Amino acid sequence: MEDEIKQTEIPKDKPEFEKKLEEMKAENDRMEKNIAEIKELKAFDALSGKTETGQVKEKPKEESPSEYSERILSGKLEVN
Repeated sequence: MEDEIKQTEIPKDKPEFEKKLEEMKAENDRMEKNIAEIKELKAFDALSGKTETGQVKEKPKEESPSEYSERILSGKLEVN
């Protein structure tokens, strides 16, 4: 659990503190850019129909009794 959270030690002197602050701001900007990119990709997927939530599974075709008997008598024992 401790490995998941990145802990940084607060520097005592001002120049080192400002350096760490700039590093953290740069990391934050990078993460915000990644989040924006992910949102854009998800929107593209949603508009192109690639998302799972917008898809409807196609129902298998039901066999009529005559089709069933023909399939069984011909020896094609496929499981649907």
